[in-house]
Amino acid sequence: MISTSFSLACDWLPPIIGESSTGAGTIGETSGGSEGSASSSTSDGTEDPDLTTGEDTDPAASVGEPPPGCLPLDQPFVGDVDIDGPGDVAQLAGYSRISGHLAIWGPGIGSLEPLYCLKKVNQLTLGGGDLTSLHGLENLEVITTAAELGMNSELVDFQGLNGLVQAQAIHIYKNPKLTSLDGLGGVVSLPSAISVAENDNLQSLDALTSLSHVGVFHVRSNASLVELDLPALSSIGASLEVFGNPSLPSCDAHALVPLVAVAQGACILDNLPDGCADTCW
Repeated sequence: MISTSFSLACDWLPPIIGESSTGAGTIGETSGGSEGSASSSTSDGTEDPDLTTGEDTDPAASVGEPPPGCLPLDQPFVGDVDIDGPGDVAQLAGYSRISGHLAIWGPGIGSLEPLYCLKKVNQLTLGGGDLTSLHGLENLEVITTAAELGMNSELVDFQGLNGLVQAQAIHIYKNPKLTSLDGLGGVVSLPSAISVAENDNLQSLDALTSLSHVGVFHVRSNASLVELDLPALSSIGASLEVFGNPSLPSCDAHALVPLVAVAQGACILDNLPDGCADTCW
């Protein structure tokens, strides 16, 4: 059913940016009858200056035309929406834009194919369930603020998000069967952050083939991660944090240090020892 409130059903969030949600709308209604219901904040509760908060008000920015038969971008679903069953997905069929927070959370949702028209959302949370595929989201190009992709018990990659080119931040955490980030190769810049944590079978970040700039780069406690391999990455605007990855050679992380902006910091700790010393500055 479509829920009237949404609370992220996990006890852990990436330490860079937490996420607060004030409620999800009913299909066709605004969330709480007001604008600006979705927001993002830092782990200490302060507003993150790099994330746009509130609802998306610029429907056409950086987005191509919807597929034939879909609603135009200026006729969005208005507000936040919480999907927790297959019937909810079907009710969003035809919308090319959601002005608020789209939360797809919990088991038994089934296929995302009814979301084929979707081009743009303000914020995306996807997890806590047993989806085996993200097919149906191929046309999603823009997430105005952040994407949270966590606690998906069956996903092995993010194929289905291949059309995504723009977001402020992406957080990927606690996906136990995830082996690669395939599907995120179109993302060029994440001005706020990328965080990748506690994905036990993830082996590489090499699927991020287009990523050239990030704000915070946070990679933590990924047991099988053996390489970073980000050939397009040319700048880290805030901090570099790589720690607790027991299979990742420490020198791989040290190779990214020259990309960190002047006067910002790096913390590289407790990875696979290989001659490069642990450091925090």
